[in-house]
Amino acid sequence: MISPRSIAVIFVLLLVAILSLACISPLALFNPTVTQGPGVEHADGKIVAIQQADMSFVLQTASGQRLRFLCVERCRLALQHMERHLREKAHTDVYYYPQTAGKPPIAFQVD
Repeated sequence: MISPRSIAVIFVLLLVAILSLACISPLALFNPTVTQGPGVEHADGKIVAIQQADMSFVLQTASGQRLRFLCVERCRLALQHMERHLREKAHTDVYYYPQTAGKPPIAFQVD
């Protein structure tokens, strides 16, 4: 038989877990908008090419569409991380600012 203290410990742990998820999940959904401001968009898929010359890369989405992005700021700092994703064919999330027609979007965070 389970003692009342054990039940209380289990209840408290479950309560903490539920409250943590309830507080963290909404922030995770809106993180790019909160930290980077309006106009931020998201794309995900696999990196298929990285151009060292102009720090651009190509992302292939699940639908097969290929998107080219230019790297700035934190994206440039994540070059080794991006190269690992390319080698391992790992799923990659890209947060970017869209540009005018004819110009590739500017990626600022790649994970």
